[in-house]
Amino acid sequence: MSLFDEIRELLSGLAPGRLIDFGRHSVSNAQTAMLYEIGRAMASSMESVDKTHRLITETVTVILGVKRSVLLLIDPKKKELIVGAGSGLVDEDFLASFRIKLGRGILGDVAKTGQATWVKDASREEKVLKKELKELGVESFLVAPLKIKEKVLGVITADSKIDSSHFTEDDLRLLTMLANLAAIAEENANLIARLQRKMEWQRSIFLLGKQIMDSGLSLQERLDTVVAKAIELTGAHTGSLMLIDSETMELVIRSEKGLAPGVAEKLRLGIGEGVTGWVAKENQPLMVPRVKQDPRYVIANTKVESELAVPMAWEEKVIGVLNVDSFEADSFSDQDMELLQMLASAASMAIHHAFLLDQLKKIQGSHAKNS
Repeated sequence: MSLFDEIRELLSGLAPGRLIDFGRHSVSNAQTAMLYEIGRAMASSMESVDKTHRLITETVTVILGVKRSVLLLIDPKKKELIVGAGSGLVDEDFLASFRIKLGRGILGDVAKTGQATWVKDASREEKVLKKELKELGVESFLVAPLKIKEKVLGVITADSKIDSSHFTEDDLRLLTMLANLAAIAEENANLIARLQRKMEWQRSIFLLGKQIMDSGLSLQERLDTVVAKAIELTGAHTGSLMLIDSETMELVIRSEKGLAPGVAEKLRLGIGEGVTGWVAKENQPLMVPRVKQDPRYVIANTKVESELAVPMAWEEKVIGVLNVDSFEADSFSDQDMELLQMLASAASMAIHHAFLLDQLKKIQGSHAKNS
């Protein structure tokens, strides 16, 4: 039996609210022991983060003697809270569909500010979820943020004491401690997921490198492969690869996917012009979460809301820019930027390799003529 199962068995042996019958000293000891066991389970187990979150909400209902506990996580792209786990008298269909924007209502406010709160009169203090709280019979509730340093990952709630007693400051402090444990579990899970994605990306890019270095492929086929992979791995809607024309010193599109007909032939940008021109000039990657608010953006597709562009360079000389676009605002992450830089390096290598092959063919042709 795993530590998670042991703790769940202990929880099942305690009817919600039973701890309040043991006296203050026993309650404190039980709470401390439970926190210790949860922390031990988290430190020594590779169980899923979903299982950890569910265990924590179950612990909240038992130790605080409440009817419900719900843990919500921040979706950074949509900037809203979604349910990660729930225990007690909760409706699964309601949890599956529940969403609330950051900054809206008390839950959204705690997620935005990172400050725990105690709502003593839900009918008067909470306006956004007033209908839902009334249907559930919630009169008072606690909300604590899941926070790592100053970064808020979500919130956890506890509402309605089973014995109809009032919450206390000790209850809020305990909920905050459990929220901290949930935050650690979430951050660890995110770190593992990032490492796994990075390993998958590196493998994909390694295989891509082997593919585009295949001398049987034309340069155009190699560039098209890079653009397609950039769109696939970043979840973008469109993408392009622009190279610097050595004669005009303009960026011209050599490969694209998703652009409107005629755009690739018409669009030419000077060094320093537009987002891609800025990237080429500064030899620095650039992430634009909202293109309509950035004066550098040159409109090529009115549906585009966010953009990510990285320079392509060989021996520290910029030769072009790899670019992806999304129809959603704030769509790209630092991980996407790191990935696109890897792809840009692979594309630069492919171009250099094609150049060397072309030079070799010219030399071989010259020798053939002279022999």
